[in-house]
Amino acid sequence: VELLNISEELIKRYGAVSSETVTAMAKNAATLSNITNCISVAVSGVAGPEQSEKKPVGLVWLAYHSRNKSISEQLNFGSLSRQEIREKSTYEALKRLGKFLE
Repeated sequence: VELLNISEELIKRYGAVSSETVTAMAKNAATLSNITNCISVAVSGVAGPEQSEKKPVGLVWLAYHSRNKSISEQLNFGSLSRQEIREKSTYEALKRLGKFLE
């Protein structure tokens, strides 16, 4: 909320693990960076061991932002370990960033 200037109302309405929240995170990260042609990536998910916000373990949202273009994607890794979900999220975020840049 504070670091990326995300509205608490947005999180209350959609949850921290949502397209709306990660899109706002990516947009605000780019805006707050003060870097021309900044590209940002945001990730939010439920790595476990228990569900959060009534959302299942393994649910992950990724968002990318560049200038006026934003996209978000939902992934679901299922009931893997916390470490596996974090590693797969990082891998997928970087792999999909390459596609976003094309």
